[in-house]
This record gives sequence, C-alpha cells and structure tokens, in this order.
Amino acid sequence: MNDFLPSQWRDKMGARNGFGEPPNPTRGSRALPAPDGSLHLGVPPVIPRRKGDCSLPASPALFWWCGGILLASALTWVLYRFNPSQYGFYPRCVFNLVTGLLCPGCGAQRALHQLVHGHILIACRCNLLLMLALPWLAFLGVRHARATLRGTRPPGWLPNPRWAGLIFAVLLGFTLLRNLPGAPFCYLAPP
Repeated sequence: MNDFLPSQWRDKMGARNGFGEPPNPTRGSRALPAPDGSLHLGVPPVIPRRKGDCSLPASPALFWWCGGILLASALTWVLYRFNPSQYGFYPRCVFNLVTGLLCPGCGAQRALHQLVHGHILIACRCNLLLMLALPWLAFLGVRHARATLRGTRPPGWLPNPRWAGLIFAVLLGFTLLRNLPGAPFCYLAPP
C-alpha cells in the first residue's frame, strides 16, 4: 500500500500504513522496540487483564462519549438558562429565512427549552415530532453507549436501511402538514 513511499517516510508514518492496517513484515517494515525492550512490528503487545480488574479500557470511543455528555450538559444548561424566544444568539433556521416555510426542526430549540423546564405539553406544541422522536433517540444512544463500554461493535443507528425512507417520508409529511393553513394543522406550527 505504501510501497511507493521511501522507507524513511514509511517509518515516520508510524506503525500503521495509510489505510489503517498494521504493517506487513514482508514489505520492509522495521521492528520497533517496545518499552519492555522486546521487538514487535509496530503493534503494541496485548496486556492481559487481571481477574477482578474492573477498570474500563481507555478507548477513543469512550472519550468521545464522555466529551459528548459534557457538551450535552453544557448545552442543556444554556437552554435552561436562556430562552430561545428572548435571546438572539441561537442559530436561526436558514430554510425558514429563505422560504418563509417551517422545516421539521423549526421550534426545536424552544421545545427543548420548555422540556428542560418540565413543560412537556408546551414542548409538544413547539415541535411535536421532536418530542415523539426523543425517546427513540435516547434508546438508540443508550444502546450505542452500552455497546461501546462493553467493547463490542456498536449497532447501526437504523435497524434496517428501509427505515431511512420511512423517516424521510415522515419528515416530509410533517413539514407539509405544519405549513398548511387551517385549524388542525396550525397546531403543528410553533407558537
């Protein structure tokens, strides 16, 4: 894979080639010294865990999840403290600014603000689709985090590729219905 590179460049690239694969010893990769003095081909030795050791492995996915939880906590605090209807630093909907129509996400910030204050019915009035989707999104997030913490491959976000078409149809239908004038449909638009 990296045969076209000079050997000094290949060695500077580290223990992995450009495609994320371990080096092939038949392609001229040099053995790298490990901290214990043994030689290996750029792949660190596997250290067996002791029985009863309950510490979590330090994986990049775990750090991403922890960072995501910290970011979500900070954003939740901002939504709790500052009402999107009163403060102008929140991002505006570009689709609404250009067309004057409501997209499926219009009212989501106000809905989340009402939700963190415990006003579930007002949150549903701001964006019903988001409030119906939150339990499903929470379930998928917990399932993905659990698989990451166990060290197994996380499942896909959609159980079946055909769900993408269904989700797109629901989003399109919700967008069309909330932009129709009239008594039953005007309740899908945020106040």
